[in-house]
Amino acid sequence: MLGGYSSPISVANAFLFKQDLVKFVESMIEDVCLLSVNNTAEDFIPPIVYNEMGKCFNVDYNFLVSSDI
Repeated sequence: MLGGYSSPISVANAFLFKQDLVKFVESMIEDVCLLSVNNTAEDFIPPIVYNEMGKCFNVDYNFLVSSDI
């Protein structure tokens, strides 16, 4: 994570500038693609799922924290 992770507020501070957000989203998509392609387990749950009822994407918090972004 940009600047390192020390607490939940670190996630919010990572998005102070537009270019930081763009870099983060691009890196996150790359990580998800690699994870999905390399995982063949039938019970694999991707770290980003679309919630049809809420019309939004849900991103697993632990995935965000563990990402090397």
